[in-house]
Amino acid sequence: MRYELTDLRLFLAIAEAKSLSGGANAVHLTASSASYRLKNLEFAMGVPLFKREARGMELTSEGAFVLKHVRSLLAGVERMHGEIGRASCRERG
Repeated sequence: MRYELTDLRLFLAIAEAKSLSGGANAVHLTASSASYRLKNLEFAMGVPLFKREARGMELTSEGAFVLKHVRSLLAGVERMHGEIGRASCRERG
C-alpha cells in the first residue's frame, strides 16, 4: 500500500481539530479537497477513520489506532529532514 504524506498530515490535522474544515485549513486545503482525500484514505485502509457528527468528527477505534502510527511516522519524517539538513551543513562547512 502507498499513502501520500499530504493525506496522513490531513488525517492528523482533522483528528486534532475534530473538524474537517479545521483540519483542511491547517494543511491549506479546501474542505472539498480534504473530504475527497479523506474518503480515498479510508477506502485505501478499508475502514472508516472518523464518525461524522453534527458537532464535528470523532475518531473511530480504528482511527485512533491509525492516529498513533501516523504521529510516529510523521515524527520520523521530521527527524529524517533534520538529520539530512545537519549532514548537508557539515558537508558544505
